[in-house]
Amino acid sequence: MLSNFGETNVASYLKTMAREHCEQLKSQGDLDDMKRARIEGKILAYNEMLTRFEMGAEQCEEVAERVVNNQEEVLHVDRD
Repeated sequence: MLSNFGETNVASYLKTMAREHCEQLKSQGDLDDMKRARIEGKILAYNEMLTRFEMGAEQCEEVAERVVNNQEEVLHVDRD
């Protein structure tokens, strides 16, 4: 829970940056795998911090889809 002005500012910044990176993924569809992974990693890190502030994660369809796919791949590998 946010308890002071500084925490509110940090949470607002994190939400804004997560949104901007989601938009960057949407607008630049031709990114190579390394650049895409960097952006997705930043979004996941921002969302982790937002979760710690109990603000909820920013939804980014591209990242959510890839995370689900990666989890399915990991589960598949673990079963073999």
